Amino acid sequence: MQSVTRRKSLKAIATTGGVLGLSGCSALVPGRGSEYPSESITINIPFGKGGQTDLETRLIADFLQDELDASISVTNNPEAGGAVNYQQFSSADPDGYTLSAFWYPVIATHPQVLDSFDYDPDAFTLLGQFSQVPLNIMTGYDSDIERLPDIVDLAEEQAVTMGFTGPVAPVAIPMLQLQDSVDLSIDPVFVGGGGALATEAQAGRVDVAANTFDTTANNFAAERTKPVSILSEPNEELISYYEETQGISISEDMFVTEYPDLVENPPLMTSMKGLMGPPGLPDDIQEVLVEALRSIMSEDTGWYEEMRNIGSYPTPTFGEELEQKWDDYKSQFDPYIPTLQEFAAEHR
Repeated sequence: MQSVTRRKSLKAIATTGGVLGLSGCSALVPGRGSEYPSESITINIPFGKGGQTDLETRLIADFLQDELDASISVTNNPEAGGAVNYQQFSSADPDGYTLSAFWYPVIATHPQVLDSFDYDPDAFTLLGQFSQVPLNIMTGYDSDIERLPDIVDLAEEQAVTMGFTGPVAPVAIPMLQLQDSVDLSIDPVFVGGGGALATEAQAGRVDVAANTFDTTANNFAAERTKPVSILSEPNEELISYYEETQGISISEDMFVTEYPDLVENPPLMTSMKGLMGPPGLPDDIQEVLVEALRSIMSEDTGWYEEMRNIGSYPTPTFGEELEQKWDDYKSQFDPYIPTLQEFAAEHR
């Protein structure tokens, strides 16, 4: 089958209107002589077990297994923050039997920062998005730091210790931008994993830490950490969702845009997670997988409820809308890649 670009392929799938759903999420693949899927599918997860990406991917794998009536196995490959997984996946056979979770922006920033990786993130075949949340600054639940101005006040007295998973973590970008905006002095502390960020912040071994908001919200509900500055504009839907599902109170003064006198150009950064195929995945296989994901991520399958149970914010997205999000988020991060490169070179 002739290879097509990811953008062209997604547009074609988005306009099919779910025709495959009429006959079930499977298809007779031309030139292959069998219906897809006809064997076990493997989904790679670019992070370790127990984190939000792992939980969300395993959840979708469970639903996908039933939807496709196929065996699905899940493997974790967190080496180099997931970059090893993406590098290997970039040359995977595009037969639909090897898929991968993605976490943006890591998937896009790593090959620009780490010389040993040269995969093209735009070549992957996006199939569907599970969730998206803003990045945020958080601190220990019992910390005296409550909001962004408290960090600025602390910085006037001393360097602020800030936890990161590593020197190439893209979550460092908004922190470095914030450092320039409000003239903060940040002393980075690298803890080696997302789970360790909450532990270090809770124990008071770092003043603040940078993480995704879903993880912070779950730890807030568990009285381990609390959000200090959410790097987005106030989002009523996000606020309501976490208040209802986690029983936590999120106020508008937690959002970085509420301090225009303090931060003239606030860093607005979003992360998103989903499922993708390798480069060159044929249209007919994409259609089967996208239609299956559309069916799963609907209101009446139980997927939404299970996402709530694991503390994730479901935002199912497909086709051109997903493509546009990818491009929009890339435009958020790309201007700061040189800053991240300098930061990584200094601290590696």
